[in-house]
Amino acid sequence: MKYSIIIPVYNDPYLPACLESLSQLQGEIEHEVIVVENSQTDWIQPLVEQYQFIYTTEPITGSYQARNTGIGLTTGDVLVFTDSDCAVAPDWLQRIDQTLTDDHIAGVMGYSAGAHSTRVAALEQLMYEANIAAFTKLPALRRVDTRNLAIRRSVCTRIGQFMRDLQYGGDMEFGARAHAAGLRIVYDPQMVVVHHNAKRLNTLLVKRVRQNFGNMQIVQKYDRAYIELYFPHLLRYQATTQNRWRYYLYYLLLWPQRYLADWIVRLLPLRLGYTYFKAVNVLAMRLGQ
Repeated sequence: MKYSIIIPVYNDPYLPACLESLSQLQGEIEHEVIVVENSQTDWIQPLVEQYQFIYTTEPITGSYQARNTGIGLTTGDVLVFTDSDCAVAPDWLQRIDQTLTDDHIAGVMGYSAGAHSTRVAALEQLMYEANIAAFTKLPALRRVDTRNLAIRRSVCTRIGQFMRDLQYGGDMEFGARAHAAGLRIVYDPQMVVVHHNAKRLNTLLVKRVRQNFGNMQIVQKYDRAYIELYFPHLLRYQATTQNRWRYYLYYLLLWPQRYLADWIVRLLPLRLGYTYFKAVNVLAMRLGQ
């Protein structure tokens, strides 16, 4: 099989490390690397061409739009996704190849380890691991993460590509659509990338607000039964007329955290800091209604 690795990038300083890791892949496995720039810089194209990878641009902002553009250029049997702020393990492609020897498996999602550069980055990794523990034990995944994902080309032929209009949650929506179509995507914890989590909590909280705003687009696209089956956690953050007043309360609670949160997590013991970290993340998600 031939593998097509697709990386969307928006002026990301971690891209050089990502590309270097891809140049160090082990095994004689046929593959191509396609980098889709979603910004306008003067350094990304020369860097990509230095590694003799494929470079293209996508003028419409959005990582899922960029991934779809990358898919259009692929020639492989398997589409492999990672992010520009991830570095892949040397045996990454070998793990994917080993899993997909089973023709009944449509795809595989791997584990995203964290580069613990700050306390905030370490706490985000703890939250990520708690979140994936809730669904990766299933024999067929109901949602996926494009930081570390491989799917057969036939999956897109059957269910379509990523929803271009989603800024966040498009991989989650894609995984649900694949599961609903009866396609089996499995989890391999030994298929590893190292992801650079947010270093500052202020930055992460702003992302959470935008993230849940995007997630609400998914809620609006499907009926309640589908949401309850695949995205029940999103219903906790859905705005209604009855809870609109809570929006203002959440804003009042979160606003000062933008300036204090990084100091607070540094000063608190790890366990207490994690409790605080989760609480302000929930506040930010609720604000993104």
